[in-house]
Amino acid sequence: MAGADRRGRGALALTPNRLAIAERGLAVLDGLGLDADTALAITRSVATYARGMAGNEILLRELMTEQNWASGEELRSGLAPQMSYLMSTGRYPLYNRSLLTQRRKDDALWQFELGLELLLDGVEARLAGGGVQGGGDAEGR
Repeated sequence: MAGADRRGRGALALTPNRLAIAERGLAVLDGLGLDADTALAITRSVATYARGMAGNEILLRELMTEQNWASGEELRSGLAPQMSYLMSTGRYPLYNRSLLTQRRKDDALWQFELGLELLLDGVEARLAGGGVQGGGDAEGR
């Protein structure tokens, strides 16, 4: 938990590298006619997705190291009793079906790339439709 706590606070640190990442994101959007709120929201959304996926991967690797699990198969085997209990409640039928049919359980790169592609496709669709300008009051109304 201490590692996760440190990373959480670190994600808020104002550093030259963090600003350089934001600057690169804003540069990609520069010239598209977006207001500052919209451009920053897009940049933050992409950065937050990347940090979140990286953080999840780090926590997964830490758990595997702590438990001496060397593969995704060992991870699933180690978590099987808890997962079996949760699935036996019947409260998660769609998740259970997904677990039983998924093929890319251990392909973190594919999962990351697909998620990023979906996020960027959504941004592109909003840009193409002209529906991304912040405007309005402080709540965006």
